[in-house]
Amino acid sequence: MEEVEAAGLAVGTVVETRTETLGRDDIVAFARQFDPQPMHLDEDAARGTVFGGLVASGWHVAAVTMRLMVEARPLGAAPVVGVEVERLRYRRPVPPGTRLRCRGTIDAVAPALRPGQSYVTMSVDTLDADTGSVLISQRWKLLAYRGEEG
Repeated sequence: MEEVEAAGLAVGTVVETRTETLGRDDIVAFARQFDPQPMHLDEDAARGTVFGGLVASGWHVAAVTMRLMVEARPLGAAPVVGVEVERLRYRRPVPPGTRLRCRGTIDAVAPALRPGQSYVTMSVDTLDADTGSVLISQRWKLLAYRGEEG
């Protein structure tokens, strides 16, 4: 655990990401492949849903969250190896043009079974970069170990 904390992975550490804008075409393309429902595919059909218009799939926003967090390198040189998602809560719909950013906070660091490895529990919020409102909240359990640059 000391090794991980020395790398800046102490409880309370906050990791912020860059922003990413979800455009209409991105939303529709993702939905065609992974979540083909009316609220994600077509503006006219989406108006008849509970959302009242086109919105990104929650799975799309979660995938963008993963990309942003991986790029932010919360575990330093080690890759982001997911062990468990303890919670995944969709708080608000995400319409086209929303600028996303993420904030991860390390909640716990505990030793893993092998030397040089630790479990890192992290709360990850996906935010509307313009309003600060939380769009998705997650709680991840990650495996931290001495990784190689790359």
